[in-house]
This record gives sequence, C-alpha cells and structure tokens, in this order.
Amino acid sequence: MPGLWSLVVPAALVLLSAGLVWWHFRQWERLRQELTETRDRDYYRRRLRRRVQTSGMVGVLGLLMLGGLLLPPRQFPTLFVLLWIGVLLLLLWIVLLALADWLAASQYHARLRNDFLVQRAVLEAQARRARQELKRAGGGNGPGRNGSQETSSPLPEEET
Repeated sequence: MPGLWSLVVPAALVLLSAGLVWWHFRQWERLRQELTETRDRDYYRRRLRRRVQTSGMVGVLGLLMLGGLLLPPRQFPTLFVLLWIGVLLLLLWIVLLALADWLAASQYHARLRNDFLVQRAVLEAQARRARQELKRAGGGNGPGRNGSQETSSPLPEEET
C-alpha cells in the first residue's frame, strides 16, 4: 500500500485538470463575446478544444498514476507494466498536444503581425499621398494661412 504522500501527486493532477478545464471554458465565454472576426473565433475555438483535451488528459494521467500506485505489481505484473506504459504514452501525447498548441499559436500570431504590417504599409502610403496632395494644392513650402510662415499639416511628417 502506498504512503499518503505518494497519493498527493496523482490527486493534485486530477484537481489541476479540473481547475484548468473550468478556467479554459470561462476564458472561452469571455473571448466569445469579444471576438467579431470568424477566423479569430475559429482559432480560439480550436485552441479551446486542444487545451481542454490536454487538461482532461492530465486528469486521466493522475487517475492512471493512482491506479498504478494502488495495483499490486506482484499480483498483476502484466497489468502493472501495461498501465505504466499507458501512463508514459499518455504523457507523450500530452507533450505532443502542447507542442501542437504552441505551433498553432505561433502561426496565428505571425499572421496577425503580418496583417498589422500590411495595414501599416497601406496607411503610410495613404498618408504619403495625402501629404503630396497637400503640397501640390498648397503650393509647396509657401506661407500658411493668414500669411503666417506656419506650414503645419494635419498628417504626421514622413520618417526618413
């Protein structure tokens, strides 16, 4: 029979799993109300599925570990070995799911950054054209309104 302390880790994994699943669904409810774009909503829905699956597997891992601790190895040696092989395979699957989640998040945020850079380039080009139009319409660097030397533009100056 295992000691009390050896039961703490499996029990903690089960409790952690339940807490994470609850937290993921709570976070999804908050995000679902904020998201307007379909592709963002799809990404976060797939992320929820990946993370709930991974968190649930952590709980199953804790239960299997508990079973491995309570199963007498001398009485059921084959079952004992198969159970611990299952624990290792499940742990490997959890690591692979975490890696897939990391890759998906990296791709999603790289796409967001690329979209931002494209939008920034478009806005900078529009500002450049607007400044050129103002220069042509206002006669270049001549005096501003009311004869003053001020030539301020409502558009920011172009960076060099």
